[in-house]
Amino acid sequence: MKRLIFLCCCSLLLTGCWDVKEPERLMYIFGLGIDYKDEEYIVYAQIIDFSNIAKSDQPTNPDAIQVEVGSAKGSTPSEAFYKLYEAIDEMIFWGHFSYIVLSENALKNGRATMLINTFIRFQETRYNSWVYSTKDDVKEVMLTTPIINKAISLSKLADPLNSYRQNSFIEPKDFRVLLRDLNEPSHETKIPFVSIYKDWETTKSKDTTNQIHGVAIINIDELKGFLVDDDAAGLQWLTDASQRSLITAETSTGEEISIIITKIEPKINAVINPSSVQFDISVSVVASLSGFQGTATTKVIKESVIKQMEKEIRHTYAKGLEIDADVYRFSEVLYRKHNREWKKYEENGKIKLDEKSLRNVNIHIKKVNAGRKKFDDYMR
Repeated sequence: MKRLIFLCCCSLLLTGCWDVKEPERLMYIFGLGIDYKDEEYIVYAQIIDFSNIAKSDQPTNPDAIQVEVGSAKGSTPSEAFYKLYEAIDEMIFWGHFSYIVLSENALKNGRATMLINTFIRFQETRYNSWVYSTKDDVKEVMLTTPIINKAISLSKLADPLNSYRQNSFIEPKDFRVLLRDLNEPSHETKIPFVSIYKDWETTKSKDTTNQIHGVAIINIDELKGFLVDDDAAGLQWLTDASQRSLITAETSTGEEISIIITKIEPKINAVINPSSVQFDISVSVVASLSGFQGTATTKVIKESVIKQMEKEIRHTYAKGLEIDADVYRFSEVLYRKHNREWKKYEENGKIKLDEKSLRNVNIHIKKVNAGRKKFDDYMR
């Protein structure tokens, strides 16, 4: 009897599983989109079906719907979020939240700051979530799935580093880096720009994918503007994370050559003059010949690449000046390396730049790899 009473008392001390959340009773948010129309914020939520993906790179059922996108409106982002909760059947789980897509309207007129503040205060925010900008319809961007029916978890928006290693054009940016950029001189940040790319098709129909090919530049007050395609080309040469990019240049004889650029090592130095500050850019790279008709010496290849790379760096800088953007973060370089001069020249957290602020661009090609033999070489 005593033993029975003892066991009953012990059982009162045991905890149960009353607060366990069963996976099948949860909705998994994978991506968010924010737009602004008719004086209302529109929040788009991408719900992903992990039961169809399991541990495979391919959906377990190719005909099943991988993703759904729902939306809700509100006068503030928070109101739109909570209206979204009202329309969802189960509790939302944010542990797989991977990316945010912001429309052009959502970034204008200081609304970007409100959105950032909302995300900072939002308990479920994951600071390693990727951030994107777009001019396309946000919902359509989020409904675009990977080609050949790859799992949505492997999409370019969710896993941008995979494709960036192969073509380092625009560096991916997560929410943590975005906050750091806005908190440092020049208090601007570049958000990767994504568009729907429609030049794919299957045996049954046309297909689409997402293409990252530029940046939106914002500060804490406004959207400065967009740099896309050729206007953004110089950024890839001034990014420490760049691993592999392609440059096409014209030789002195008028022939086009395509060169793969690797081992990119950029450096920016501030030059302090009596009444101004200028900046020198140096970039060290390894070049590998990719596509070329004709013959060219190593010297000719080097000269062509150096000329084209400097042209791209200066062109992107000039396009940045047109929208009053410090695209290469010269202000931060001066702040960190020459703080006394920074205090002398800064205005509202940045220094004033013009076309003369970029003084020299020095490109050093450490090595030129010839690549594989040409077809003609095998025929000899």
